[in-house]
Amino acid sequence: MAGDGVRNPADLTPVLDNLDDIDAAIEVNRLLILIVQAGIAEVLDAIDTLEWILLVALGDMSVTLDAILVDTTAIRAQTDGLPVLTETGGTITTDGNVQDLYINNAPGGVFRPICVKIDFTNHTAGETVVITTNYRITAVGGLTLQDTVTFAGVPASPLININLEPNRFG
Repeated sequence: MAGDGVRNPADLTPVLDNLDDIDAAIEVNRLLILIVQAGIAEVLDAIDTLEWILLVALGDMSVTLDAILVDTTAIRAQTDGLPVLTETGGTITTDGNVQDLYINNAPGGVFRPICVKIDFTNHTAGETVVITTNYRITAVGGLTLQDTVTFAGVPASPLININLEPNRFG
């Protein structure tokens, strides 16, 4: 018992664990003996009984399969709308007109755009840029203004980050 440390002599957990292992081995051996003693016909009858028990336990498989189809269809609707990293780029000049930086007009489901980054490196002191964030909140509705940010002159940080929210309708 050297190296075992202090243990409670009344704790029978290790002994009970060993007895459980022995009981399990005895049950396996008992089953093997029964199979050998029984003839092939008895084994086949036991298999038929087991199949019947499984059918009763599982019930009508068509109902189960229909439920699985409903679940997988719901999962598919969610995963089809999972965010896809898409990099878009380009140059927009300040010409006084409203221009789209990013728009998703026909999402497949709920989508999660992360952000839009705008590089103001070439922005001059005389330019003013107004950025609006708009969302469509109904399937056939128009875009609704959520936020407006104005950048006049040269920004202190030339790279601007605009966080976007999950949306369903674009």
